[in-house]
Amino acid sequence: MATILITGGSGLVGRRLVSLLMEAGHEIRLLSRSPAPNAYRWNPLKGELDEKALEGVDAIIHLAGENIGAKSWTNSRRKAIRDSRVLGLEIIREALERHGWALPTLVSASAVGYYGNSTSDRPCIESDPPATDFLGQVCSDWEASALAFKQINTRVVVLRTGLVLSRQGGVLPLLFNLGRLGLLTPLGSGRQAMPWIHLDDLCGLYRKTLDDHHMEGAFNAVAPEFHTNRSFSATLASTVKRPFFLPPLPTFLLKLFMGGRASLLLEGSRISPRKVSETGYSFQFPTLRQALEAEKKL
Repeated sequence: MATILITGGSGLVGRRLVSLLMEAGHEIRLLSRSPAPNAYRWNPLKGELDEKALEGVDAIIHLAGENIGAKSWTNSRRKAIRDSRVLGLEIIREALERHGWALPTLVSASAVGYYGNSTSDRPCIESDPPATDFLGQVCSDWEASALAFKQINTRVVVLRTGLVLSRQGGVLPLLFNLGRLGLLTPLGSGRQAMPWIHLDDLCGLYRKTLDDHHMEGAFNAVAPEFHTNRSFSATLASTVKRPFFLPPLPTFLLKLFMGGRASLLLEGSRISPRKVSETGYSFQFPTLRQALEAEKKL
């Protein structure tokens, strides 16, 4: 079994992944800003790292990063969003180089925000260039920091992740509550793409990246079934057996109350998961209704 170091292990994805990997018999270490069992101290924004965490590690999974949607995008907040993802990888790589420690595998999160906003019917693929907007550049810098590990002969995998669906956290509990109250509505035009993935499939992909050494580079971690914002909300309303009839929430209101963060709700691109499927990974929840029905029962 492997020794795996995880950053961001206290988040939605991290908690589930830690549990699954421990059940599989792996030794798990955590890098955390807060004291916790099996945790080593780090604070990327202050350049702090307990380097003992890195010794003898077989793989690192990098999930850490400031919450993108939690606060207004002031200049300082934008810097924290970027630096919390990028600087953490940089100080880890520098420590490995300084000690001469090998790292066989690095798996880093990224996001479908890499592709920006597109109304094209052509799905985005991994070789497409990054968007030039804020999130596109954050993802580009994030991935560049991960790919720099190739300089120390590390196999690097990047998972560009869509909206993660789970009743345990994220946005789905709120959407279920709105749905049961009959308050779901399209946002803006409702035509914007909503790439998504069930939490168990995302964790399944992380586990596959550890085992399948043919996987390298970027992969789109999104489910096969495509949805717009409108069709996503309509499917959720149908799942909880409530009507879906309210008029769209105007774009200007979202921008008024959310500022730049409104792009998280109003923009999106159609994303192809073909490269993931070609690895042989079989999705547990390939359709949105399957994913929602599973979470509704919890």
